Amino acid sequence: MSFELGLITLPNIEVFPVYSDDDITDRLYHRWTVILLVLLSVVVMLVNLVGDPIHCWCPAEFTDSHCNYTEALCWIQNTYFVPANDYLPDNVLEREELEIKYYQWVSIILLFLALCFKTPNMFWKMLNGRGGINLEKMICYCNSNQIGDKREESVQVVGRILDRWLTTSKRAHYGLVHTIIEKTSTCFCFCLGGRNGTYLAGLYLCVKFSYVFVSIGILLLLNKLLAMEYTVFGVEMIDNLIKNKEMRESPLFPRVTLCDFEIRRLQNIQRYTVQCVLAVNLYNEKIFAFLWFWLVIITLIGLYSYITWIKKLMIPSGRTFFVHKYLHYVDRKLQKNHARGKFIRDYLSTDGVFVLRMLEYNTSEMLVVDIVKVLWDSFGEGVMV
Repeated sequence: MSFELGLITLPNIEVFPVYSDDDITDRLYHRWTVILLVLLSVVVMLVNLVGDPIHCWCPAEFTDSHCNYTEALCWIQNTYFVPANDYLPDNVLEREELEIKYYQWVSIILLFLALCFKTPNMFWKMLNGRGGINLEKMICYCNSNQIGDKREESVQVVGRILDRWLTTSKRAHYGLVHTIIEKTSTCFCFCLGGRNGTYLAGLYLCVKFSYVFVSIGILLLLNKLLAMEYTVFGVEMIDNLIKNKEMRESPLFPRVTLCDFEIRRLQNIQRYTVQCVLAVNLYNEKIFAFLWFWLVIITLIGLYSYITWIKKLMIPSGRTFFVHKYLHYVDRKLQKNHARGKFIRDYLSTDGVFVLRMLEYNTSEMLVVDIVKVLWDSFGEGVMV
């Protein structure tokens, strides 16, 4: 079995490789956060199916079957919350406005959030191959051939692939227009960078921005789905802890609620109001409290990672410093060699620097030194020709 990596055929790699074509922040979003949300969804689902998510205090004349019917009905339809010190509204419409509409769907909501965090990674997997190179398989191939003669062979193979990719996917003209397109495609529209050496870098920055956008959007979406000020939920908990206040029952996740239902007896319709205990909200409150802090933390981490990668890829001095660090090991006389400027900007371009950074992050610096040497030699041969 074998697969194609760019323009060269390489041995097959395991289906679930240890290494991937992104950084630890991306994996925090599309791997660990997704696993966490799926596990939380399973926990809530088991509580609903195995345990008794709701218990209702029924009138004395109700039989066991009546009580079972009442609890099933109150679980399916929405209950509502009124604080014990407040008067119960007489108007049915006012009671309906106080209904809690989310607790039956918590497990589905968590699975949907997991899908939201996985979606940017799915787009990255689908679209990065259009840049002309399979970065993930290249990284897996390098890590699978790190010992003995295989290492030298892998360096030469990857070097030839990168050289052919860099020389066949280049734009023909430079100048002000190219500079504007390069910056625009890297920042906002990666699809413009196909022939400008910025497609992969622009796509990767868009994906990183999508992770941050999703985490912020989920905070706002939960605020809408749960019909509450979820964006300040964690702040209220911290404030109670700092002021050493007793953690009172949250109106956002009430454990004692009310349920109205009607029973038809012959031609008479009798309306009942029963008090119910939502045991599942004991878990929901802790889950969403933890999720609030998790979303805030990964949002800050993702924002920091996004800004860091912008500095690495968009600022020319950052690209130059990174590549020159390896060129210094290849040829120490490059301090006065102006060819390095053409090598970095015209030969490697932004995408080439991005690929080298990913190889450095997911393989080793020594491997990147050898690959840069192969690329430098190929560039020198091209200049001579």
